[in-house]
Amino acid sequence: MKLIERYILKRATGMFFATLLPLMAIVWTTQALTSVNLVTDSGQSTLAFMRLATLILPSIIPLILPFALVIGVAQTLTAMNADSELTVLNAAGSSRMTIIRPVIYLGLALSALSFTVDNFVEPYSRMAVRKMIATAHADLLSSVVQENTFRKIGDGLYVQVASRRNGGVLHGIFVADSRDPAYELVYYAREGAVDDSGSALVMKDGEVHRKLPNGNVSIIKFDSYAFDLTDMTRMAGQATIRAKDRDLPFLINPDPKDPVYE
Repeated sequence: MKLIERYILKRATGMFFATLLPLMAIVWTTQALTSVNLVTDSGQSTLAFMRLATLILPSIIPLILPFALVIGVAQTLTAMNADSELTVLNAAGSSRMTIIRPVIYLGLALSALSFTVDNFVEPYSRMAVRKMIATAHADLLSSVVQENTFRKIGDGLYVQVASRRNGGVLHGIFVADSRDPAYELVYYAREGAVDDSGSALVMKDGEVHRKLPNGNVSIIKFDSYAFDLTDMTRMAGQATIRAKDRDLPFLINPDPKDPVYE
């Protein structure tokens, strides 16, 4: 590579990174903010949010690279033209390939980088994100419900607890269930806890208010009542891995026993 070509490549590369970083920061921030609901709704920590936001980076890099390359090259050539460097090159008899060749080299390098990220790095980050989201929703009442705050844990299902105690015991439980259009159910309980299997919320010393469409309300008191959580926890903790989440070696030679492949 000629000295002038290395000079152009160096300037174009510098301008490329100067363009890439702000673009990536803007897009990354926008994408990361869409994950705030996961943190607020599932009670995840700030560290978990930062980890999730970091895992998003590989998915935006291949999208940003072409734009950063075009802007970087355009800015480089504009600056060289303003400094009369292109005029000097033409006067010296340099061909257009002297200017084009460094741009091609930079484009090929970025193409290889984009291919690597898209087919090897991003699939692992996608799988990690899906597993992280599945884990966040695995323990609904332990992670989602916060003290003195109404939380929606399903369509037509809201839960509030007054306080948490050691051993996973919840005090002052309120559950509003309007999933069945035929009637509405409201549960009050002094205390309760999720059973070991995570399939039921066992409430103690409470009552159930059942409101019918005609406005009548029936009240049933109970010493112990198991509120079924099976519909919400059946798939909890199990990440759904799709074909687009797989890396290139797996797609070329998939596992015949893989559920998605079958």
